[in-house]
Amino acid sequence: TFRAGATLLRGGWARPLDVKEALAKAEAHIAAKRPERALPLVKFALSHEPHSPELRRLSGRCYEAMGKKDEAAAEFRILLAEESGVGRNKNAIETARRIIGLAPKDTFTQEKLFQLLLDEGSAEEALAQGETLARALERAGMPDRARAVYERLLQRFEDNDEILWSLA
Repeated sequence: TFRAGATLLRGGWARPLDVKEALAKAEAHIAAKRPERALPLVKFALSHEPHSPELRRLSGRCYEAMGKKDEAAAEFRILLAEESGVGRNKNAIETARRIIGLAPKDTFTQEKLFQLLLDEGSAEEALAQGETLARALERAGMPDRARAVYERLLQRFEDNDEILWSLA
């Protein structure tokens, strides 16, 4: 087997797969609705470029297309950490929303989205996400963390009576 492989390599009939080629082939498989064939190519590319946002997003899309929500959310969480770490807050907001769509009970991502919206988003979006987060924390039995969210909302939106009522 090794001799045959070496002969193919020496003859120029086989060559190692590079990351760009793996990405192109994986995208073609995704477009053709074959995520199970795209995933090994994406994993190979990620082994060479683990911090590539494009590859990480594609990996999450593969898992999502295969119906593996937990794995997809995990890939998108890694992407979220990378995007928010380098200041790509607009992309991070979209990624956080995608994670919440896959894992609605993920309070960590909800908190991250709330912070990103406070920093970058509109006031209405931040207010809505903050209230959603606080209610989720209350239902999860974490009233102290919910109170901290309401207090942060009050600092930002001082004149909102609904937040004051919810905090009370």
